[in-house]
Amino acid sequence: MTSRILIFILTLIFSSCHFSGPRDLQDTTAITEVAELKDMIGTWNATEATYDMVKERNYAVDSIKLLINNDSTFEAINIPDCFAEPLGRPLRRKLVNAKGKWKISNVKDSEGRAKYLLSLYFTKGDLFKEPEAYAFEMYKRNSSIFAFQYVGDPDQADMLEFRKAN
Repeated sequence: MTSRILIFILTLIFSSCHFSGPRDLQDTTAITEVAELKDMIGTWNATEATYDMVKERNYAVDSIKLLINNDSTFEAINIPDCFAEPLGRPLRRKLVNAKGKWKISNVKDSEGRAKYLLSLYFTKGDLFKEPEAYAFEMYKRNSSIFAFQYVGDPDQADMLEFRKAN
């Protein structure tokens, strides 16, 4: 009996999540200082990682963007409806637009340092049946700012990722 339990525990350990992230984190730096408003305002374009995820789910891909406005509102353009499904499964394989409010939020990372997030508060509409909030993690690579949120299981590395247009 104890050997079965030991085998079961070892199986769980070796088959559990060991995913370290969707990108080479050595090339990135978490945003640990308050981003200036001018750095956030403007167009954020979807990255290749987002387009790969959308194509794998057989969406008719178009331009996917996030427009961050000076008045604390945003518009998400052509967001795949799988983003609204907890497991990341396509609902109707539609790209939809959504609106809401945004703000910069901060949390403490595992080492107690401040880490800033782009919080998006989606209003009720075509994407969500009820208002929803998502905190997109922000990081820098070279001089570019990125924001991402996983779609479904993070172990699958599927995400909505945006790069701030310069």
